[in-house]
Amino acid sequence: IVFGDWSSDVCSSDLIIDEIQEKQLESLAAESNAEALFLLGELYYTIKSGALNKAKAFACYQKASQLNHMRALYRLGECHYKGIGTVIDKNEATKCWQRYRDLDNRENMKNMIYLPLD
Repeated sequence: IVFGDWSSDVCSSDLIIDEIQEKQLESLAAESNAEALFLLGELYYTIKSGALNKAKAFACYQKASQLNHMRALYRLGECHYKGIGTVIDKNEATKCWQRYRDLDNRENMKNMIYLPLD
């Protein structure tokens, strides 16, 4: 299975996954692995269509974003904005994207300590 056709550079992702790998992702997600939660959300969002799976994708993004997974935060904002797996809530979308921005700034600040000053 290939999925991850993102409209934004922020969240570009291409992934090939089979049923065994899907089970592994589910196992890791159950252990609160943020990346596994995000990738499982991607699977539900892009491959397994239907309202039930969109709700599962939303739940995965929500859990991963609670673990400060940046791409999940971005995608969660998109879900809130478009009403994917949840009701449309542009205020929540904005909060997700602001948190994404804040985390991104923190990551960039960490990288600045490695920049030469001369």
